[in-house]
Amino acid sequence: MYWHSGKNYDETQADFGVTRRVVAKWRKRFQDLRIEGLKDAQRSGKPVTVTEAQKNKAIHLACSKPTKGYNN
Repeated sequence: MYWHSGKNYDETQADFGVTRRVVAKWRKRFQDLRIEGLKDAQRSGKPVTVTEAQKNKAIHLACSKPTKGYNN
């Protein structure tokens, strides 16, 4: 879809900060599978063990000020 608006490889690389090889991969996947080809594929490796709730709590704590103030 991005390329249908007239963007070329160089513009796509610059806009997304990726290599020409990545742009070529995206275009091929889009041509073969349309929108489905651009969705994140399953990845190998260890399954996720941190829940979304745990991740949100960690982000909240990291972005909050300590309740008892700062001390060294």
